[in-house]
Amino acid sequence: MSDILLGIGRNEPEQSVAAKEAVQAFNLSKVPPHQVELTKMQNTFMAILRELKQTTGSNLEPAKAATKEIIDKMMSELTTERAALNNLRSKLPR
Repeated sequence: MSDILLGIGRNEPEQSVAAKEAVQAFNLSKVPPHQVELTKMQNTFMAILRELKQTTGSNLEPAKAATKEIIDKMMSELTTERAALNNLRSKLPR
């Protein structure tokens, strides 16, 4: 059907705009109505997520710095404790 409409648009240039619009309408009629609604909801949800990501993304740097500081401190303590444990193990009789 869309091939026929596009053929009309090619053969009669004054009808090409109308033929393209008819092809678009025909292609839209192939999609079930519930799918159109689901796609709209999905696109809206993704737009909201992108906007949230942009607005909250700028406030994450202090949290990242604090997390890095805490992790560095924990790793330092673990290394110190591991060294102390290894020292104690070396003093135990075998």
